[in-house]
Amino acid sequence: GGPVQAVPASLSSRDDLPSVAASVAQMAAPVSKTFHGTGTVLRVRYGCRDGSAHGSISSAVEAAQSGATIEVEEGDYVEQLVLSKPVSIKGLGDGVVLKSAGGNTLVTCCSEHVHVVGFKMWQSGGDSSKRGRSSARCVEVFSGQLLLERCTMQSEAGSGLIVADSGSATVKEGS
Repeated sequence: GGPVQAVPASLSSRDDLPSVAASVAQMAAPVSKTFHGTGTVLRVRYGCRDGSAHGSISSAVEAAQSGATIEVEEGDYVEQLVLSKPVSIKGLGDGVVLKSAGGNTLVTCCSEHVHVVGFKMWQSGGDSSKRGRSSARCVEVFSGQLLLERCTMQSEAGSGLIVADSGSATVKEGS
């Protein structure tokens, strides 16, 4: 893999500048050892109902213990994820797509040590005239620490990534 690079956060106002500066300072710390899952591994297979895997990413996140790794098989997942514990969520293959409709945020990170890798994120809907905290977005980090690796984010009406307050995010292109 290449070096970790910080990506500028979307700002909702000039009042967010001090929090962005703090986030950039937090990102300077090494992340390679911090974000790896150390606990159990859970598997997600889209629509699975036979008990061999979770049928949705959100059900796996809910069942996961801190430090778990969640492996997501290829498929189109229409979900909203709230990541409130340290987990690693890894897309297996190139066809792991996370979608939303109606202007909903796809991923909300509110925990330290969250790692998301290998997802294509597509947020649709929402009011394109809204900006900052009220805008549509793929990913938001207002608290916690998120590492996005080999992820693409696209919002039809808003932002790909919003980072503010005590949140920090690192976007990394993987190998």
